Amino acid sequence: MSWLSTLFEAAKQERGEVFVFGRMPQQGGGLPARSMRSGTDYVTISVLSSRIVNVRKWSQKFHAAVHSCASYLHCSKGNVELQSVLISPQMKELDPTNVDRMITVRQRVLGPVVYMGGLALELGLFSVQGADLASPYIDFLTSVAKAASPAFVGQATAFADPLRKGCELLFGNKNQAELEIGIDITWPNAETGTWILMRAPAGSVPIEHLKLHPESFHLVDESGNPFRDYPYVVLSVDANQRRDDWMLIPELLQAWNALAKAAASPDPADQKSVHSLLQRFVVLCRWSPDLVPKDVVRLQKKAEAKIDSAATGRLASMNADWSFGGLKLYQD
Repeated sequence: MSWLSTLFEAAKQERGEVFVFGRMPQQGGGLPARSMRSGTDYVTISVLSSRIVNVRKWSQKFHAAVHSCASYLHCSKGNVELQSVLISPQMKELDPTNVDRMITVRQRVLGPVVYMGGLALELGLFSVQGADLASPYIDFLTSVAKAASPAFVGQATAFADPLRKGCELLFGNKNQAELEIGIDITWPNAETGTWILMRAPAGSVPIEHLKLHPESFHLVDESGNPFRDYPYVVLSVDANQRRDDWMLIPELLQAWNALAKAAASPDPADQKSVHSLLQRFVVLCRWSPDLVPKDVVRLQKKAEAKIDSAATGRLASMNADWSFGGLKLYQD
């Protein structure tokens, strides 16, 4: 059991309540539910919004922060853990006398990564005392988490241990941080959807009567008024078959750049290497554990179209030069 799970369990025992956690209906603005297909879909988990309602412990200013630890199965790395620390400008230095406010986040805590099963998430919404040391410490953890979040899994795992220890020191200190609400969940068969985690006693708030604001993603009631009764976090779990950040995978970016350089070169020697470089790019895509098959086909077509475009451009240039040379600039 991780330190975050231990903290959740201690809070549950201390408070003696089961809180609200459920799926937002599609008619309320939630994502439609569908099962994810292993090896075929990318999965992305995002924090759409959160709200702090009150702070029971401190009279001075504080930070509100979302800390998460997501894990998933990876073809070449096994079980991979990815941590996030989310603090938007609105979440910094909140005043305890005026904390009933919406905090818009809309930030990813995982993905897009290839879904292979074994998907799990630990996530907590914290109030952190705004002491002199807290602000730079939070900024440091945020920057480390951001550096650890690219699509390339090798870079993410390099930061895992120091980030875990730093978060434990900050969020695990009861004299410094207060857990508002948290969740520890594993999806044996993951589905898409929008989920609400709320510090309200189970059964006290009918989720089916709440809706998501279409722009800021905060919760509103049936009359369209902001929901302010309890702290909450809104999560989305989404799936698709296209990722536009594929260039963050180093070997793919390197192969693409080599191909682009050769295809655009006027040197005949470079032109002869285009076919082999294209084959290398396609093979790397096919064997990449970070791409799904449909995306591999898309990237292959993208590369082929670029090569055709470059070849057409060179031919047009050659034809233009030949035509210009055959013109009679002076009439008899």
